[in-house]
Amino acid sequence: MLKIKINGKEWEVPAQTNIENVLSRFKTHPQICVIEVNQEIIPRENYRQRFLEEGDQIEVIRFMAGG
Repeated sequence: MLKIKINGKEWEVPAQTNIENVLSRFKTHPQICVIEVNQEIIPRENYRQRFLEEGDQIEVIRFMAGG
């Protein structure tokens, strides 16, 4: 298990967890958010290939519509 932070909260996730897995856990569609890992924005096309590492800090930034 890896210890990471997601939106400031500590989580343990299995090794070989990628960004797609994180989005699935949060029930978030990739088209309505941006993912930042260790202060670096990850392009959507890399979500499946970007595996998390011990100590990673992830921010899931969701877009909201409003008026």
